[in-house]
Amino acid sequence: MISKNTVCLLFLLYLFFCLFAIDHPRLYSLMGIIVYCMYDLIASPHPRIDMQFHHWLVVIISVKGIYKAHIPWSFIKAFLETEFSTPFLVLKEYGVRHWANSLLFVCSFVYFRIYKLGIVLFQNSHPLYWYEYGLVYSLYLLNWYWMIKIFQWVHRKIYFYSFP
Repeated sequence: MISKNTVCLLFLLYLFFCLFAIDHPRLYSLMGIIVYCMYDLIASPHPRIDMQFHHWLVVIISVKGIYKAHIPWSFIKAFLETEFSTPFLVLKEYGVRHWANSLLFVCSFVYFRIYKLGIVLFQNSHPLYWYEYGLVYSLYLLNWYWMIKIFQWVHRKIYFYSFP
């Protein structure tokens, strides 16, 4: 059986291909992320509750993105770009424990999942239904929760290396 990390890596390659190499990336990239999230929900032997919540939010938002033509591509693309931090996390799972990989993960996470997504959400000029706002802001708050956990991890690492 293929490993979860390999499936994640294959999905990321597919997503990058959809975002940059085809003419109509909306449908293909959203379908790909739905398939990946459903696979991850099924294949994870001990999924964390925050990851389950994340995957269900992404599936629901992606389905809405497929069937809601009034939601602009720039809005959907900002959500898909949050996955740009994931390859560094996957490399860590493959055993790459180099400080540069961790730095790239933290920087890409903060830039795409907090800063860029925040700009798109707070400068949102197209109308959404109240429950759609709830979905997208729940996902954004979950990314903030993870950012706090990441910074706690970074703080422990810096403190550990500062005092031998």
